[in-house]
Amino acid sequence: MNRSRIVSLAVFLLAALFLSATDLWAGCGCDSPAPCPQPVLPAFASPGDTVVLTGSGFSTGKHGNEVKFGRAFTVKVAAQDAEHIRVQVPGSKSTAEQSSVGPMPIRVKTDKQITAEYSADLFTYLSRPLVLEEGQGHYLFLGVPLAVDSSGVLNVPIDLSGITEAMNFAVYIRNLPLDFEENDVLVYNKDGFNLNLFTLNVEGLEKQWGEWYGVKVLGTADPAGSDLMTYWRHDFREYRAAHSPGGDYDPVVDGLHPDGTLHVDHDKLNVAISAMLRDPLDPENPDKLQPLTPGKIAWAEIHILQLQTEDPFSFEHLTPEQEEALSVYKLATPHTSGFKSIDAQQVSQYCFELPKMHKKTAKGAK
Repeated sequence: MNRSRIVSLAVFLLAALFLSATDLWAGCGCDSPAPCPQPVLPAFASPGDTVVLTGSGFSTGKHGNEVKFGRAFTVKVAAQDAEHIRVQVPGSKSTAEQSSVGPMPIRVKTDKQITAEYSADLFTYLSRPLVLEEGQGHYLFLGVPLAVDSSGVLNVPIDLSGITEAMNFAVYIRNLPLDFEENDVLVYNKDGFNLNLFTLNVEGLEKQWGEWYGVKVLGTADPAGSDLMTYWRHDFREYRAAHSPGGDYDPVVDGLHPDGTLHVDHDKLNVAISAMLRDPLDPENPDKLQPLTPGKIAWAEIHILQLQTEDPFSFEHLTPEQEEALSVYKLATPHTSGFKSIDAQQVSQYCFELPKMHKKTAKGAK
């Protein structure tokens, strides 16, 4: 049993336990148990995100702790208290940042010469998130380094904070022959909350803002590319209004709503995929599947197809209008802002047709 399946089972059991604690929940989609305590929380982060280090003997002086991330970045910070340091993960928008993607050790040295070591299996340094915008089209992200953590799990950070309308996404990595199923995909937010909880059909758990649908995986017919993953998200109009100034769940102070319930970020996500690599010359042979090597995928070519729709299953029966919408290509590369629209007639090297997949609608479906 791989790590994703183990975690999924644990999450389901946790959901049952937390049903008895509904008086502590916001009922707004923020009703998720917090991540379990661990030395580095969350266990992954992109540049600019915040992690909390737990230890002992930390200095509360202004620059009392030197925190070194791998070999590339060092910051000096004050500890919250003797046991916790809250630190923003550094970056540089340079080749040093991109080369650092993957499992990363962290070392703390205090002004009293007390040291703490956090091994690379406790933290994974992610690339900057793929930022998507409102609307429809075929988004290309070229040359993106993706982290593979110490367990061989691929991490794809995505930022949906610019999207309010109901949207269906299809994600495909053209130059990486990944084989995975729905149970192999976990969606975390940037703080380490497991958002798969919101897709569980647990009796008595009301989802206030709309229906939630889990990730679907469609088997690809392209031996050189990944399986295709789809994810539908309901509109966030009411949710945003409630969390805006004057709304029932505003202000959010120290991560809490006015009633003391937790606020959970639903926009900045980390899609963790416990996948295997197919042999492109023999893609149907299960004996030739290989695990991903911890480190990074240096030059991923990521395609995200995006449809504004109330239909969670739109990619299984595209209309002519939707196919036309997906013919609009938008290009992004690491450390650039916004997208460059490109002529579909000049991007044949990037194209893949939908549905270019096996006839079964989902891997493992009966």
